[in-house]
Amino acid sequence: MKRFLLSLIVCLILFTALSDARKGPKKKKVKFQKGVGKCKYEVGEAMDCDQSTGSRNVIMRLKRGDPDTCPQEKTLTKKCKDKTGKKACKYDKGQWGLCDTLTDTRVRLDMLMESRSDPDAECAPERVIVKKCRFACKYDYEDWSDCNVGTNSRSRFGSLNRKKNTPADCKGSETQTRSCVNKQGKEKCFFGPWERSRQCVNGERTKQREVLAGGKRCEKRAKVTRKCKDGKKSQQ
Repeated sequence: MKRFLLSLIVCLILFTALSDARKGPKKKKVKFQKGVGKCKYEVGEAMDCDQSTGSRNVIMRLKRGDPDTCPQEKTLTKKCKDKTGKKACKYDKGQWGLCDTLTDTRVRLDMLMESRSDPDAECAPERVIVKKCRFACKYDYEDWSDCNVGTNSRSRFGSLNRKKNTPADCKGSETQTRSCVNKQGKEKCFFGPWERSRQCVNGERTKQREVLAGGKRCEKRAKVTRKCKDGKKSQQ
């Protein structure tokens, strides 16, 4: 009996050794340190304030990080401020001009507000702000026409909605044309204009538009319900 137990123990030891050999050596877990690989910068010298733009450039120098992947210097642009942390020069903002089609930019002329500016600061009497145009040509459209059997399409006429930010190269009117059917051969959904949003009821506001073509399957897209913004009165 003792020999049998000894043989069993020896077999278990051999089996365990063989299993560990197959698995190989244990891999050590690599601990990652926080912040390794990140670029850290400290504030360097600040340039003089550019009164035409109301901003100054600040040089940021590398404090910690891999010099092979992190730039040694970075330049940031910040608004000019006086010693109290307020802007030294205050300007009355003008209106944006029309978009220049050649440069795709628009210009705004701001005038200095002497009564609200720091008297010790060297403020320019005016400043010019130039930005890229972000406005599209907007049109007020009529209802879609009936489907033209010959061309299998509908059309609608739109007149330019002239606002102060309208680009200068917008056409006075345009006509949109859409196919009457989709790729599956079903009649497309055509809608009338959106009605004005109704009063807020139970914290929600609903707006609707008329379904001109497409049938009942288009009704879900003809109604939108959204939550009322804070401060809006609601009816219960």
